[in-house]
Amino acid sequence: MKDVNQLLGYHNLAKLMDHVHCLIRLNDTLQAILPPALREHVTCAKLERGILTLIATNGSYSTQIRFSSQAIITGLNETLAHQPVKTIRCIVRPPALPCRVTQQKRREISRSAADSICATAATMSDDRLRLIWERLARPRA
Repeated sequence: MKDVNQLLGYHNLAKLMDHVHCLIRLNDTLQAILPPALREHVTCAKLERGILTLIATNGSYSTQIRFSSQAIITGLNETLAHQPVKTIRCIVRPPALPCRVTQQKRREISRSAADSICATAATMSDDRLRLIWERLARPRA
């Protein structure tokens, strides 16, 4: 049976999805090998030419990976049928923190800008979009 992407002719998308699935399987294998304390702090980024690139959330976890790299390589090579791992490279990438807006500043627009926005809104056939543009042009109280 053909994959939906193949039926639709998305050959590159199908290749990309195959690559993603391989990375997911590799990461699942890595997670099973890692000590429990490292599992939520280390993920697989790629495996190219025998070099496994991992991402750690901080330098401490990266150092732990370096010290246990030989055991990780041995465990992965016992599990992986192709592309044996020769070395591990670890990149430190802290998790992104959510950005919070502490205070919104109200800014007034000039009368000519408001007139221009109203004129543009008048040409719109989509009622919802037109109302949004008109609201932009109104002075705030």
